[in-house]
Amino acid sequence: MDNTPQSQESLAEYVKRIRNALGLSQTELANIAGIHIQSLGKIERGLTTKLNTKSHRGERDRLTGSI
Repeated sequence: MDNTPQSQESLAEYVKRIRNALGLSQTELANIAGIHIQSLGKIERGLTTKLNTKSHRGERDRLTGSI
């Protein structure tokens, strides 16, 4: 799996693509990343374009296999 963001890929597209490739539900990824399910939903719908430090660290660690 290529977990590198693609050129012109939004944060929403990237998170959703990787989550789906990992076979995780939004609830599963939110729990692993330590963020609220509604926060993850907002990220995937493009309503959140910048992550705070906690969200960024949790998402990054899970999506890159650092957990």
